[in-house]
Amino acid sequence: MLSIAWNAGRSWNEGDVMNDGIIIKNLKESLINSGVPDDGIEKMEETGRALLKELEKPCNTSGLLYGRVQSGKTNNMIMSIAVLIESRAFKFFIVLTSDNVSLFEQTLTRIRLSLRNVNVIGYRDIINGNVSTDTVKSRIEHNGTVIVCTKNSSNLRKLNAFLNGISEEAGTAVIFDDEADFGSLNSKQNQDEESAVYSLIEQLQSSFSATKFVEVTATPQANLLQEPNDPRHPQFIIQIEPGDGYVGGSMLYNLADQKIVGLHQRYIPDEEVDAMLDDDSTDPKPPESIYKALCTFFIGGALKSLSSSLMNTFSMLVHISAKKSVNSRLYKLVDSAREEISKFIFDGLQDERINSMLHDAYNDISKTLDGIPASFEEALNVVKMNIDQAAIEKIISGRGSHDPNYDSFYNILIGGNRLSRGLTVKNLTVFYYARQSGAPKVDTILQHSRVYGYRKNLLDIIRIFSTEDIFDVLFGVYESDEEEWDYIKNGRYIKTPPVLLSLNGNYTIRPTRSDVVPKNSTVKYFPGETYFMYDAKSSNLEKIDALLSGISESIRDPVVVDRNIALRAVELVDTSRPNQRWSRDAVKNALINMYEKGMKMYMVARRDSDLMKNYRVVLSGSDNEIKLPDGPILFMYRTSGRGDGWNGEQAWIPVLRMPEDASAYYFAEHAGSGGGVDDY
Repeated sequence: MLSIAWNAGRSWNEGDVMNDGIIIKNLKESLINSGVPDDGIEKMEETGRALLKELEKPCNTSGLLYGRVQSGKTNNMIMSIAVLIESRAFKFFIVLTSDNVSLFEQTLTRIRLSLRNVNVIGYRDIINGNVSTDTVKSRIEHNGTVIVCTKNSSNLRKLNAFLNGISEEAGTAVIFDDEADFGSLNSKQNQDEESAVYSLIEQLQSSFSATKFVEVTATPQANLLQEPNDPRHPQFIIQIEPGDGYVGGSMLYNLADQKIVGLHQRYIPDEEVDAMLDDDSTDPKPPESIYKALCTFFIGGALKSLSSSLMNTFSMLVHISAKKSVNSRLYKLVDSAREEISKFIFDGLQDERINSMLHDAYNDISKTLDGIPASFEEALNVVKMNIDQAAIEKIISGRGSHDPNYDSFYNILIGGNRLSRGLTVKNLTVFYYARQSGAPKVDTILQHSRVYGYRKNLLDIIRIFSTEDIFDVLFGVYESDEEEWDYIKNGRYIKTPPVLLSLNGNYTIRPTRSDVVPKNSTVKYFPGETYFMYDAKSSNLEKIDALLSGISESIRDPVVVDRNIALRAVELVDTSRPNQRWSRDAVKNALINMYEKGMKMYMVARRDSDLMKNYRVVLSGSDNEIKLPDGPILFMYRTSGRGDGWNGEQAWIPVLRMPEDASAYYFAEHAGSGGGVDDY
């Protein structure tokens, strides 16, 4: 049931300014005018309603809006604000954006245009003295107020000082943290300190009598691994389903045979990337893959424009390094290759190499473009009319940063970190990506995937150029993201899910950067590894005896059991010294997830064992050799209690061996299971 009060003790009055539904009504009109389909708008409103339901629960002070990369999370956030205001339960909002001026301006403008009936204030208005505390107080009482601020320590300090005088009027403040995995987390937690932005957000929350904190991100790996008592650890998760026109990894990668040989992938030789990264090179030449990517871009755009009169601008993104020196050199290489292709087209040079690459590009695009609209010569004529006006822009972070202009038919963007998060590239059709990393991270690589987004109308000419190793990483990251999404979507048995990693590739992929993950409270389980309870207690012996009575000790091989038996055994065993090699809830939920993915549940029961206490490995003999690919094995050892074995105590000791074909599981320690075993 929706609340009918702004906050405790204050109800909505007949004479107040706002009319029911006007904010959502105007927002819907704005979304329709910008081309968002009706079903997409309906999904956004459903998200807002779901968020309202969660925030009205007194116990929920933090949550997560989890969407796909470039799937419209900002629109969902804006719709959620509209729904919350219209519910009359909340009236004051703060939106935190990444510390990037252009992204801040983009978000501020979108909120102002979308919420025309609401008072929307940018942090600069506050810093420059354009808005007084009294003005904000009065506007809160009218149609509500939204303040937009960057996650910059200086700006947050000034915002905190300003907000001290309006807490009573604001009531419960709702804080939306856009790109919540970046900037907001405590990057000094493993040093027993607080990073500046993390601490200032804490102060921001303490400025009000109550706050609700809503994280918004497509890459929640770091957030999910925060300690459960950390304010950035979400208490609930709402998934934002993308609309029908969304293109993600499932459309870009060949999943049938686990090989990256699909229609949209083209390889870059490693040595070509090395040459472009070489700062000592005195006279670098454009590598062949740059020519091929440009030819594909030019021909693809030409053919698409001939098949659709509405398509008149196309983009190519080149991202191989964050270093400005590399990007400056790359700019020259791309421009040099573009000029050489142009001369071939205009001057009729007898360059069989470029001629062959242009024809190859035409044949390649013809394979995926439904109903090829023109001959090679007609497509080349479109390229000829536009190639000299092709805009090549360096998009960099920091001073001089700007958004692309898209003034040309062909737009080529070159850059580093500025292109790796938050920036939506208009009509991106060729993604030349070869940024190397010794320790690739799921959230970072996903944020680099600027080719994801609402591009279904362009899918037939989209091509991704990368090295074989990086394609391996991209595919592994895609699989991990799918696992995470499905786990959260289908998992009814755990409130806070683990981070799941696919480990099929040649690289060790990490979930996120190490400085924002609490190293002493992250439980990890990896394929083929063995985990056991160091210090099992003499608890529930008779119950476990009865539970395992049907499993004969004379059977040397693991037997398939009902999952409830294994889960019940995990619940009954106990330890006086919990540790990172065995977490009851983590083990239980990993077992459930593997079972629900179709794996078998195996058990082995050994009785009257003379095991020594605190041994690092308790598996021995033939048991130590048992490894299975299609399911986990739960070994249960009952100690004899004789002599020094287990200090003369009787106990059941559990040992978990992960299947060799499993995912890796990362849990925030003490993550709740959401119910007992009898619920399953």
